[in-house]
Amino acid sequence: MFTWLNNGGVVMDWLISSVDPDHAGLDRIPTGIVSIGDFARWLKLSRTHLARKLRDAENLGSVGWLGQRGNSVMWVSRDFHQEYITAQAVKLAIMDTAFADAFGPTAGR
Repeated sequence: MFTWLNNGGVVMDWLISSVDPDHAGLDRIPTGIVSIGDFARWLKLSRTHLARKLRDAENLGSVGWLGQRGNSVMWVSRDFHQEYITAQAVKLAIMDTAFADAFGPTAGR
């Protein structure tokens, strides 16, 4: 969903980086995001465009609010969190393989 948004990867990074790892097993994992406006300013994105994308993600059940939107903490779903973590692991495995192919399997270890 956020991949096609300008700075979409950064949006996902900020969402996931604000998650307390101790909460990663919850169905709705709290983030540190409360305000879409503040979030958009941090990311230097249009608040309107970011809000629209977050609403789309909310309609899919990927994100939501623990209370009233803008006055409570945003959450990410366990599935969204797992997909993000898996994608990062795949990227790192690809880089590890490329590094080993270029410099040998024990280079840098």
